Amino acid sequence: MSDDKKLIIVLGSNYHPMQHIRHAEIMLKEHFPDIIFSTHLRTKPIGIASPHFVNTLAVCSAKGGLEDTLRDIKRIEHSCGDTMQQRKNGVIVIDIDLLRFGDKKLHKDDWERPYIRQLLEEMNLI
Repeated sequence: MSDDKKLIIVLGSNYHPMQHIRHAEIMLKEHFPDIIFSTHLRTKPIGIASPHFVNTLAVCSAKGGLEDTLRDIKRIEHSCGDTMQQRKNGVIVIDIDLLRFGDKKLHKDDWERPYIRQLLEEMNLI
């Protein structure tokens, strides 16, 4: 895995969460063959009224640039059934966020969330 294009990705779902997390993991594995996933954590929702979430963290490397990687992740979300209308109604079929691309940290507030810190520690990333 090349350090300059190392990715840290977080996945979450509150709607049939294990089914959708596993589906997203399969699709991510097809796109990022070296991907490694953490355990799955059941977490309380943050900022929305909804059922509990299942979250997992992933580490892999990317061949393309940041914009291509973000576009690929959004395509995977969409193909897993995620829509803006569902999100407006508090239904998160799948949410896939890129936390790190090489040396660039994204979603900086998410890094302090307890479940993300727990998963980062589990994977020896902090």
